[in-house]
Amino acid sequence: MNSSYQNPFPRVLVTGATGIVGVPIIKTFLEHGSEVIGLSRSATRPRTFKTHDKYRHVRGDIRDRDLLVTCMLGVDLVVHTAGAVHGSVSVKSDFFWINVDGVRAVVEAAKEQSVRFVHISSVNAIGFKENRLRDSYAESKSVGEDIVLGALANGLEGNVLRPATVFGHESGISGFLVERILAGRLKVLPASDRMISPVWSYDLARAVFLASQHQHSGKAFTIAGSSVQTGEFVQRIARLVERKGPMISVPASYFSVPLSIAWKMQRLTGWTPPVTVESLKNMSVFDGSKDASLLGIEYTPLNHIFKSSINYD
Repeated sequence: MNSSYQNPFPRVLVTGATGIVGVPIIKTFLEHGSEVIGLSRSATRPRTFKTHDKYRHVRGDIRDRDLLVTCMLGVDLVVHTAGAVHGSVSVKSDFFWINVDGVRAVVEAAKEQSVRFVHISSVNAIGFKENRLRDSYAESKSVGEDIVLGALANGLEGNVLRPATVFGHESGISGFLVERILAGRLKVLPASDRMISPVWSYDLARAVFLASQHQHSGKAFTIAGSSVQTGEFVQRIARLVERKGPMISVPASYFSVPLSIAWKMQRLTGWTPPVTVESLKNMSVFDGSKDASLLGIEYTPLNHIFKSSINYD
């Protein structure tokens, strides 16, 4: 962490406070001296901040306008990370309930309180706009992003970040694949040949911190690391944390049929697959180098993130 960065935001509200994106963002602003209010549907404070005297946790619904206005009183910046992803919800109405209605409520409250705003969107919004992704997640993130961009064009100050495949290094908030690698439970790797552009959650947090202060409002920054095959990404991390890699790697072309069946059986099994067939077939390749340069960040190498001496259990 570069402590030389100046922080013009004494008080910050972060939605989605217990998630893979929210926790690193909260930690980043706390380390730069901000007081932080974390809002989430969970009543549990993130364990990282259990004793931090500058952190306050609030449980609530991001569509609750009165709660949002109360949380924003005296706040200088809102960072909106709360969102529905594959694996957390499965039906279109739930994606739109959180990723559209929730965004609209937070944006309207921020406008009312004249609070600067940073919105965490997704590269999937780009995929939807380019007609490459048509699933409910991509559509809802695109619609939610448009709500924010419209507000930014009409007086709201702030910016949008579009992260690619976000991963962490801490148990409980590291993402689907990394969680299983750290636990030694990734036996079968689906779509090992699928290209992704992974970005560490703390690099994203640093990008949020810098984007919140960017001189130009209304910009959308793509935050994506160097592209790599999923199989190679997994094997690198497994070696670094001294875990066994997957015993079986299945190419994407072989996995699409069972994944399609899993989605059709979802209501009977109660299991929501973490990715759609459409997302599986589309490579998640995005160039984040230009926007990283604009923000002044560098993506952290995997060998600096994962160290075998750390206990990940």
